[in-house]
Amino acid sequence: MNDMPQWWAIISAFFFFVNTLFFIVLIVVLLRLAAIVKELQPKLTETVNRVEDASKKISQAADSIKNTTEHVGKKAKSVADGLEALALFNAKRLQTLTTIFTATSTIFKLYQMVKSNKAEKTKLDKRALNKDNKDSNRGVEQSGSSSGS
Repeated sequence: MNDMPQWWAIISAFFFFVNTLFFIVLIVVLLRLAAIVKELQPKLTETVNRVEDASKKISQAADSIKNTTEHVGKKAKSVADGLEALALFNAKRLQTLTTIFTATSTIFKLYQMVKSNKAEKTKLDKRALNKDNKDSNRGVEQSGSSSGS
């Protein structure tokens, strides 16, 4: 049973000793990590609570913004609808006024044309009357001059 060389036993003992040391160090590190986790746990719980509160506040703010946006949207829509109705009313009113203005302008132009035609007719009548008077005066002169010779 002593077939195993001594250097093999020394190396095995060395590795066993290092492994045992490593295991002890690992246990110490784990115990310290457990202590650190215990210390951090209240802080983590507090941080989680803060994050949850912040999340609730953000959710409430988002809901408030959504409600405000919907309310403003409804108000803006009602204002836009009111402005559209006012624009339609004014367009109809303007159309009526345009029709009245066109009719008045047409009547005024017709009146001016009739007045101009009457004045023209009066001038023509006066010219014709003057021409007739001149022709009759010439006829009297001619008949008077032939009888006087």
